[in-house]
Amino acid sequence: MRIVCPTITIADKFLSKPKRQAGEQYRLLNYIIQQPVADGLLLYNVLTRSLIHLDNEEATHLTDLDELVARMFLVPISHDDRKLCHQLKTVARMFATSSEHHINRFTILTTSYCNARCYYCYQKGRTRLSMTEEVANRVADFIVRNCPSDKKIKLNWFGGEPLFNLLPIDIICKRLSQEGVDFESSMVSNGYLFTQELAAEAPVKWHLKSVQITLDGTKNVYNRSKAYIYKGVNAYERVLGNIECLLRSGIRVDIRINVTLRNMDDAEQLVEELGNRFQRVKGLRVYTHALYDYHEGKTSMFEKTEDSQMQLLKRRVMLYDRLEELGFIRPSTISDKLILHKCMADSVHDVLITPDGKLGRCEQQTDEHLYGHIDSDEIDQAVYDSYLEQLPESEHCATCPYYPDCIRLTMCANNMECTDANRKEHVIDIKRSMLYQYELYKAKQQ
Repeated sequence: MRIVCPTITIADKFLSKPKRQAGEQYRLLNYIIQQPVADGLLLYNVLTRSLIHLDNEEATHLTDLDELVARMFLVPISHDDRKLCHQLKTVARMFATSSEHHINRFTILTTSYCNARCYYCYQKGRTRLSMTEEVANRVADFIVRNCPSDKKIKLNWFGGEPLFNLLPIDIICKRLSQEGVDFESSMVSNGYLFTQELAAEAPVKWHLKSVQITLDGTKNVYNRSKAYIYKGVNAYERVLGNIECLLRSGIRVDIRINVTLRNMDDAEQLVEELGNRFQRVKGLRVYTHALYDYHEGKTSMFEKTEDSQMQLLKRRVMLYDRLEELGFIRPSTISDKLILHKCMADSVHDVLITPDGKLGRCEQQTDEHLYGHIDSDEIDQAVYDSYLEQLPESEHCATCPYYPDCIRLTMCANNMECTDANRKEHVIDIKRSMLYQYELYKAKQQ
C-alpha cells in the first residue's frame, strides 16, 4: 500500500483510528471512489482527502486490510457515514477562527448595462444602472475600511459588461494603490472592448491577473448568439484578437464554452479552431459549461431531461479529452481542505457591490436579496443569513460518494437538481484528479 495523499490534518487529529473488531463485517465507506490503474487500484476518501494505491494483490483482498480500517476506508456494515461527515465538518468549522472572518474578495458591478444581447442572459429585465464617479470613490472608501491590513485582497470586476463603464475601475484601483492596499483583480467580460493598449495597461493600473470570456461557438454562431449592439463588425474575430492581446500582456484568460445538445457539433469545431490558433499558449484555459432550461416564449430550447443530461455529459467528457490533448485544460490536484462553503454566497470573505453601492452575497442577485449599503454599518441579518440555508437532502445522499463536498443552497439560482448525470459528472471529475495526482506522485518517486 502506498499513501499518495495523506489524511488531512483535521481528520487525522479528530477522527479515531479504529481497529478491526472480531466478528464484524466491513464495507467501504460510502465516500470512497475507486479507480483501476495499470499497476493496481486507487482508492480516494472524499471525506478525509486521503488517496492510496493498492497493488493488484492488495486490491483483490482489500476488505481484509487492517490499515484500511484504521484509515477510515473500511467501516462496519452498520456505520453511520453521514453522521461521521457532519461531525468532522462541525469540528472544522469550529476551528475556523474569528480572525479569519474578514472580507478579502470584492465583486464589483461597474454597470448592469452590456454591449451584447445574449439570449440566455440571466440579467434580462433587471434594473439598468452604471456606477458614478461619486459612488466609485465611496466604494474605494468601503474597501479600505473593511479589508484586512495584512492580507492581499481580490477584486472581481463584473457586470453587465464591466468595460462598458471602466472609469470606476480606474478610480478604485488608483485609490487602493495610493492607500498601499495589496490587491489583485480579475474580470468577467465578453472581451469585445479590450484593446491592445488597454490589455497592456491593465496589469499595471488594475493589477489584472485573469479574465473570463465566454465563447458560444464559431464565427456565425457566436456573432448570432451575442448579437452585439454594433453593426458591420466581426465580433468573433475581434474578441479572439483581444484574447491574444491579453495573453501577450501576461493576463490569464479562461474561455468558457457554453454548450447544449444543439450546439455541440459547433463547440467541437470551435475547440479545433482555438487549437489551431492558441495550442500550447501559456496562460490560456478552455472549459465547457452546460446550459439547460432556457425558454423562449413557451418553447423549451434546452430541455433538461435525464436522457438529455446524460447525452450532453457524454459529449462533454469526450470534448474534455480533446481540450486536454490540446493543452487547454488539465485536472486539478486532490484538495487538502474540507469544503465548508459553496461559493461567494455563503462565504464570510466575499461581498457583492452593485452599481449604486448596495451590498449582496451573490453576483446573480443584483436587484433583490441585498443586505446592506457601502455607506452604512447596518445590515439586514435575515437576508444575510438566508444565503446559508441549504436544500433538504435527497434519497441519494445516503450513499452518494460526493456527499462530503455537496452544498446546495436554497437561494442559489444555479442549483443543479440532484440527478444521475450531475452525480456522475462529479465522480468523473474526482477520478480525473485521482489519476493526475497519482501520475505526479509516481514522477516524484522516480
